[in-house]
Amino acid sequence: MAEKILVIDDEIETLRLLKLTLEREGFQVITASLGSIGLEQAQSRNADLIIMDVMLPDMDGLEIIRRIRKDALISHIPILIFSARSQ
Repeated sequence: MAEKILVIDDEIETLRLLKLTLEREGFQVITASLGSIGLEQAQSRNADLIIMDVMLPDMDGLEIIRRIRKDALISHIPILIFSARSQ
């Protein structure tokens, strides 16, 4: 079975591009355009990796990370952060 990657970003074009690129490499990709949905997906879909933006409209990416790290069932999932933020 292919490894599962959850991508969380509010830019639909970025989601589409990452999904296409990762699927071409053989990964199963789950996407979420809101932080709250991404958090729900992380809790229910057993992702092997989370790639996420920090700046999301409904929930700060750092808050999502804090919640994931407090949840014993998903705290082990590696998280890659990407952002257009310069600081």
